[in-house]
Amino acid sequence: MNTNIKKATLIAFGIFIVGLIISFFVPTNENFRPWLFWLYAGIAYTAFSFRWWNPVKQDERAARIFFGQDAGDVDSGVTFAPLGLIQVHPVKVTVTQREFPGEPTKVYRGNLEDPDIDQKLEGQVLPIRVPFLSSISKDEAEVLFGEQFEVTSKDRRTKVSFNANVPNDGLASRITAELFMVVRFSPKAIYQFVRNIGDIDEATKQIEDEMVSTATQYLGRMSYAQAIANLRWLNIILYRAVEKRTGTNDEDNGRRDHAWGIELHDVRIKAIELDHETNRAIRDAAKAHFNATATVTAAGAEKEAITLRGAAEAQAARDLEAQTLIGRAEGQKRLAESLGVTGSEVQAAEVAREIAKGGNATIFGADGLAQAASVVGAMIKKKDAPDKKGGD
Repeated sequence: MNTNIKKATLIAFGIFIVGLIISFFVPTNENFRPWLFWLYAGIAYTAFSFRWWNPVKQDERAARIFFGQDAGDVDSGVTFAPLGLIQVHPVKVTVTQREFPGEPTKVYRGNLEDPDIDQKLEGQVLPIRVPFLSSISKDEAEVLFGEQFEVTSKDRRTKVSFNANVPNDGLASRITAELFMVVRFSPKAIYQFVRNIGDIDEATKQIEDEMVSTATQYLGRMSYAQAIANLRWLNIILYRAVEKRTGTNDEDNGRRDHAWGIELHDVRIKAIELDHETNRAIRDAAKAHFNATATVTAAGAEKEAITLRGAAEAQAARDLEAQTLIGRAEGQKRLAESLGVTGSEVQAAEVAREIAKGGNATIFGADGLAQAASVVGAMIKKKDAPDKKGGD
């Protein structure tokens, strides 16, 4: 049992014994017996000191405080704390999550000069707007951030440095965006938490102040593109800032006096959102690029289709011509065999037939000239020959 609980119990028991002893010296009568009164009072006091009428809830732990001193933390259920000597402060110990400045649906983005602004702000919160600069170089970042240029990860195993290499586009210039952050924590040492911070709401408020001031301090020195590229680095810096503010790791260093007694589960930037007009411009630019790419792709596909179609038609024409020549050659070969003449004579006869028809005949090479000469000679002989029907 905690030393202060023992003290409180001994004090309560001592008061009861003293009162019981004094009651023996008090005159008694048939209607009042002081010693019996003190006995019943002691029993009632002990029974109510177990706080069965106000137990610690299932999702809570409680700090017992004996005149400002720690009398031990207790879990949920009925706890013993002598009335008037021990105070019991229950605290919700389930993980608390808060978004800053609040849920996106509760962020007011209207006109602050509206006459009815007070009514419109009811249940709403104002956005956290960060003015970003143009992208900075690595050398500039080393000067601006100093020792924070390279930080140790949350598990203290790896180093994370600021990355200055981002595309030089519209997101690398001056722009304003809305910041959303998240923290998750839970009370761990209840007495420390109650003594040093008080309650969940006060802890949340101070954590929000620390996160907003730290985030704006660093984000305002870089471009939006660099902030997106360095979210892990920024989250580590935020975590370290909140860790220092709450004294989360002070117990490891032997400094518990100012620690909040909480456990940090998550500290990070949830989103950095641009306004609707900027998002629309980015969307249109991406759409235009996509459409241009689609047009070029379609034109290339059409060109390739036309090329392939022309090549196929040319190949078909060549194949037809080749088959025609093969067929003609086969026919001439069979005709020569059946007439008992040479192939050249057959070809000469073919040329003569084309000439007689008045068609176009093309002559190639020496063989062609020989065939043409044969045809001409045959025609001359035919012209000079006497007409058998005319007589001598």
